[in-house]
Amino acid sequence: TSNALLPNTDTVTLTFPFGTTQAALLGATGPLPPASILFSVDDKTSTVIPEVDGAGNILAGKSTWNGANRTVTIAVPAVVNAGQRVTIAFTPTAGITNPPQGTNYIVHVSTSRDPIPVPTINTFEIKPEVPTGSLSNVRIVAVSPDTAGANASCMVALETSAAGGLAPGDLITVTFPPGTAIAGAVAGAGAPCAPVNIQIGRAAPVPVIGGMKVLAVAPRGPSVTVPVPAAIGPRTQVVLYFGVGVGITNPARGTNYAVMVKTVADPVDALSAPYAILPAVGPPGRVRNVRVANIAPDVAGAKGATYKVVFETTERGALKGGDKITVTFPSGTKLEEQRVLAQVFVNGRQAGLFVGIEKNKGEMTLPAGLEIQAGGRVIVDLKVISNPPRGIRPPSFWNFFGSLRNWIISCSSSFASSAPATSSKVTFGLFSIISLALLLPKLKIPLLPPPCIRRIRKSQKPIMITQGRIEVRT
Repeated sequence: TSNALLPNTDTVTLTFPFGTTQAALLGATGPLPPASILFSVDDKTSTVIPEVDGAGNILAGKSTWNGANRTVTIAVPAVVNAGQRVTIAFTPTAGITNPPQGTNYIVHVSTSRDPIPVPTINTFEIKPEVPTGSLSNVRIVAVSPDTAGANASCMVALETSAAGGLAPGDLITVTFPPGTAIAGAVAGAGAPCAPVNIQIGRAAPVPVIGGMKVLAVAPRGPSVTVPVPAAIGPRTQVVLYFGVGVGITNPARGTNYAVMVKTVADPVDALSAPYAILPAVGPPGRVRNVRVANIAPDVAGAKGATYKVVFETTERGALKGGDKITVTFPSGTKLEEQRVLAQVFVNGRQAGLFVGIEKNKGEMTLPAGLEIQAGGRVIVDLKVISNPPRGIRPPSFWNFFGSLRNWIISCSSSFASSAPATSSKVTFGLFSIISLALLLPKLKIPLLPPPCIRRIRKSQKPIMITQGRIEVRT
């Protein structure tokens, strides 16, 4: 407060956001139920209002709901000095009903001494109503890969309701969005499904081996029913892991996909937060997102340079032991053909030898036990014999224009007459001097380069590689 407030004289008025109602009064005006508001000053003892008389009647004017303006006006029950902090709490008996789902809601507050309504400094959110018998916090934790038409793994998280405990064998049903396909899905009683892992609370995930069914439910997407292997209490987090073996195929590209989940204890389908399916990238048979993450050293012609090449496999590009990865370097990179070049590491694991098969192309074979899933990210670390050149190094600034060192063999040859030393035609006198002058080279530049050019000549730096592509195939 900025001004002092006196009991039973001054008032505090709160204006609620549009859509807020009072359960009994709705749009009308009248007092709130008894003991529905707590009024405290500086977090000290609260005063319960509205007050009642000995007969239990509400004392007029203690608190009033105005449905037309969505306001509650409260008579101050105690002295409030300037600068003191006031807290007003509405209990459920006040009957204040939330507005529709939304964000950025605020409440305005004013007093009889400070009549200009001031908004709360923070906003609040009203979440969508959760039906009785419905799960909460349903979400897709991950879809991998998340591209259209991919055979994907999927993680679905949920939380049971306050009355939603499950016994061993009770079913959880997950319905995927329309356009999703699951291998073997049939209508009616459904077909057996591959194992699914389930994590209950903070316990380690355990596989659910039998009893699962996959059903085709038109026009909705396919459903998978999972019997829980152990008791699940109310308000418990559960995560379901659907591996690629389940045979889930992503729908077409889209941004507002959602799954629906229900249990025998929470039978109302709960919708997950939306998730996106991205378009398939790249034509079939071509890895994607190839890039060189690092070259060291990155200087033209450097010997033994290390390369870190990163790429992603496609939805049909899973790799296993015995499969090959071929890397083609820019023209000018030197590899020794049919020679083992270096140890290669894939995703941080030693993965065999990189062998040169052409001057700028090499390949490696994945060892047994190393698998890369479809849509997986691959990091290859390897070495080359030498980097490609950037091109023929241009002449230095000074040599480009010429200098005495480039023009002459010796001082004497620079200034000698053009007449051979064995010639018998010797000239004397003034004309011989003039003749010698005419035969001197035409020096149009200083005999020595300026100091700045000499510095340029001495400080030529190695040229970095700025062009070139690396191609990868599997």
